Amino acid sequence: MNTTFWDDIKAALHSGATIIADKSEEYLAYTILKKEIFTLNHQQRKLYAELGQKTYTIITKNKDAQVASNLKVKELIQKIKKVQSDLKNQEKQLQQLKKEAAQKQKKSPPASGKKAAAPKKTSPKNKKSSPQAGKTGKGKAS
Repeated sequence: MNTTFWDDIKAALHSGATIIADKSEEYLAYTILKKEIFTLNHQQRKLYAELGQKTYTIITKNKDAQVASNLKVKELIQKIKKVQSDLKNQEKQLQQLKKEAAQKQKKSPPASGKKAAAPKKTSPKNKKSSPQAGKTGKGKAS
């Protein structure tokens, strides 16, 4: 059976829609992971600041204080370790997502089966080629 022009267009549109849906899911997952990583980095910076402030307070109040044995300091250190662990897991997931996307891209040929031609670069119009170029209406004509 011969395919018509409209059948070809329908198939191309369906293929394009499928590619767009796949890429959208991929970018959404990537964006969510990047947001989570950003949030964890922010939490980590806040915890470090809190730890530094607490340590400073302990040391300035009592020069002989044992900072490492302070309950609040231990609690902050545990929170930091948890955030670091979560951050490491999110970064691994992001790397895995990138790896899967690269493998998918290697396996699938371009939608049309041909390489897309690079867009033609157009040079800016030469203003001196027009008879009005150079005449501004102000001052002397050259």
